[in-house]
Amino acid sequence: MIRSRRSIRLPSYDYTANGAYFITICTHKREHSLGELINGEMKLSVIGKMVSEKWFDIPNHHDHVKLGEFIIMPNHIHGII
Repeated sequence: MIRSRRSIRLPSYDYTANGAYFITICTHKREHSLGELINGEMKLSVIGKMVSEKWFDIPNHHDHVKLGEFIIMPNHIHGII
């Protein structure tokens, strides 16, 4: 079953323009596959470590991209790109 979601994009905004973009990416079915919180500290799983490595590798593939803050939670990531 495909869910229909309401787009939060601004219809007249040019998303190809330079600027900082805040992104959130959720895991499939919001499963806690990126790691777990133990005593208030995030312990990354193998998948979580891979996601972290790939995030920080982005500028090596796209010269014009700069990374801002980034955090991995058990079932999603937040980042500024």
